Amino acid sequence: MGRLMITGNEFKHPEYTGEFRTIEAENVEVVPGPGLLPRSIVDQHFVYRMRINRLLCVALEQPDQLCLGIDESTALVVEGDIARVSGIGQVIALRPGAAQVRRQNDLLGGKNIRVSVLLPGDRLALPTEE
Repeated sequence: MGRLMITGNEFKHPEYTGEFRTIEAENVEVVPGPGLLPRSIVDQHFVYRMRINRLLCVALEQPDQLCLGIDESTALVVEGDIARVSGIGQVIALRPGAAQVRRQNDLLGGKNIRVSVLLPGDRLALPTEE
């Protein structure tokens, strides 16, 4: 896990429903993590539980982080600065980088976010520490 981790709590909609219906600013709780992936934020049970909105919020508010959504029965095997998808599901990688992030009231918007949908066996480069 990364230096930052998603707890699953929403600040603006605290009653848990299992759904994440918005892409809003300052809504997703992110806390310090163990730092195994220094510049990455990981969300789990991703595709199956439809957590793209949650990860988009984090990506737009943390543009210097690689945001990874790892699906059920799937893992990333990390060797140095390369990760390989292992298991039966997919990994979604959001790289906001130079994205044009906008905020209108509480809504978040962004253009030019790089999205990759990785399959078992695919590899991706992990960001290194600065």
